[in-house]
Parts: sequence; structure tokens; C-alpha cells
Amino acid sequence: MNVRLKRFCIWDWLRALFSVFLIISLVLGFTDPMVALFNSEHSVKMAEYAFTGMRLYVIGFLFAGFNIIGTGYLSASEHAKRGIYGLGFAEDL
Repeated sequence: MNVRLKRFCIWDWLRALFSVFLIISLVLGFTDPMVALFNSEHSVKMAEYAFTGMRLYVIGFLFAGFNIIGTGYLSASEHAKRGIYGLGFAEDL
């Protein structure tokens, strides 16, 4: 594997990890104000659902971020077919 591509991939993973944990921290820390922002009817039941839903939904950012970076890496390293079929990229690292 190209050294530049490997270095770029590692920095992308670190950026994604930092971004995801920043977003998760913000959502977990400020769930109540975010729910209140969109709960104009002040429904208690909707607020309960939104509170739980936001905390569950934000975890998906972790997997989505890594999926996007992994797919970009596979495309850049001319292994796009492996990325499409989900055959992984661990042996390339």
C-alpha cells in the first residue's frame, strides 16, 4: 500500500473518531435543550421518546462515519469492489 494513502487513512480514522465522540458528547450532554428546541407543543410523552431516541440515534454516527471513511479508502486504493460487497479492508492496513 502507498505510504501516503496509509498515512491519510490513519488521519481520517482519527478525525472521524474525534468528530464522532464530539457529536456523541454534545448530544449526550445537551439532550434536554435539543429536545426542547423541537418540542414546540411541550408534549411530555414526545419529549420522553425524543430523549431516548436521540441518545440511541447518535450512536449510529459512529458506524456511519467509519463506513464512509472505509468506503473512501477502498475506492482510493482501487479496491472499490471489495467495499461494495463488504469484504473488508483489514488486510490492507
